[in-house]
Order: sequence, then structure tokens, then C-alpha cells
Amino acid sequence: MANNTNCKNIEDCYSCDSCDSCNSCNYCYYCNYCDSCNSCNYCNSCNSCDYCYSCYYSSGLRMSERMLFCLGEGRLNSKGAGYQKNNQIFNTQVTESEWNEARNSLPEIKIAITKWVDKKDMTKDEKNDNPIYKETGGYLKRYGYKEAWTNWWEQASEKDRQAILDLPHFNAEIFTDITGIENLATRKQTVNIGGKDYEVTPELTKALQDLKELKE
Repeated sequence: MANNTNCKNIEDCYSCDSCDSCNSCNYCYYCNYCDSCNSCNYCNSCNSCDYCYSCYYSSGLRMSERMLFCLGEGRLNSKGAGYQKNNQIFNTQVTESEWNEARNSLPEIKIAITKWVDKKDMTKDEKNDNPIYKETGGYLKRYGYKEAWTNWWEQASEKDRQAILDLPHFNAEIFTDITGIENLATRKQTVNIGGKDYEVTPELTKALQDLKELKE
């Protein structure tokens, strides 16, 4: 590890060679792009190491830092993309200031990998698979990492989705490989006029504004 000139805190990086919990998160409340971890409240996208500095929403990295939506070749590989890299967005090298600006442009993203389901909301199969609900009043439902990402994307606001899509060097293939999300369309805004829904477009917004001014 001492040969990694990119990692400023490498002496504090205890798990870069092998992260045992990076593919199964059993007890996290939220996971901000890690794929992984067993006992934390929040995880900031480590997917391949526990203590490296500032890697967000990435996968398969090793001994890297300041990586944003980056895809490596696996935590056991000592070469290629994701190995001893820093200041990258979607696997593209950027300056430190560009990286900071991109990171600061993102909303707070909390990937919920667990959800409490009250017994009144449980299905028959869930009750059969989790008989402890009789004592606890429900059960803790766990989501796979990509499934949790999909849940977040479907519930996110158009503004939060667009903030990701507007990142410099956005790469749809890398984003899908990390999150499993294939449909990148932002949610369409609609307005109901006369009992019918219309998609909100700049033209419609202007027409409604003109109509409002005429009435006034």
C-alpha cells in the first residue's frame, strides 16, 4: 500500500485489499453508494474499501479516492480502471476544483437498503418467511443494492434526478452498471386542465402565463 501516491491517507486504509462486507449490507440504515457494509448508519460509496477518503457512488475501486460515479475492475485487481486513481467523474480525469464543484452540485442521496414493514402491511408470503413478526409487530425488509437504487430513483424529484444527469462526463453505461437503473428519463411534470393532464413544457408554461395576463 505504501506505493500508492494518490491516496493521502493510505496508512489509515485498512480494508482496501479485501472488504469482506461490500456485497451484503445487513444493518445499514442508508447506503450512499457502497454495495456494502454490515453495521453503519451511513455509507459513502466504498464498494471496495472501508476507510479511503471521499469515494461516492462508485463500484469496484481499489486504493482510490475522490471518485464520483466511477467503475473499477474489482477490489482484487491491482491495475486498470479504479486502481490508485483520484479526482475522476465517470472514469474521466478532472481537476480538483472540477471534482469539488460536481460533488457539491449533487443533492443528498440516501439509498435505503432496509425498510420497516408493519405487520398490517405484510403479505402472506412475508408473514410465512418472517414468523418473528408476531413478536416484533413487523419485520425489517432488506433490498439489494441495485434494487435500493431503483427505489430511490423512482421516488426522487425531477430536480434531484437531473442533478445526476447533468454531471460533467455523465456516462449512461457506467451509471447503469453501478446502479442497475436503465430508464434514465426524468419524471415528466404534468398539469391538469379541464380534467385532462398535459405535460408541462416551456411552450405550455408561456401560454398559461399569457392567458393569465389576458384575464387580469
